[in-house]
Amino acid sequence: MVEVIEVKKQRRGFWVRFWRLPRAWVGAALVGLVLAGAVFTPLLASADPLEQFRDGLSDLGTPLPPSAEYIMGTDHLGRD
Repeated sequence: MVEVIEVKKQRRGFWVRFWRLPRAWVGAALVGLVLAGAVFTPLLASADPLEQFRDGLSDLGTPLPPSAEYIMGTDHLGRD
């Protein structure tokens, strides 16, 4: 009598198959860029967004109209 032995095919892991796809690399790179931007933004933005900039306001404290210095004018905080 012959004994039958079943051999199960080993399945590759999800991540092994996933990383073989070029789309996975592109997606991971985009996610990495977004995360890096979120982490390093405080280092790039040196000014407080709520700080008032007096040089961007008129003597009366009103926003400046468009000019050569402020192409689109300024807002109520003096930001261009």
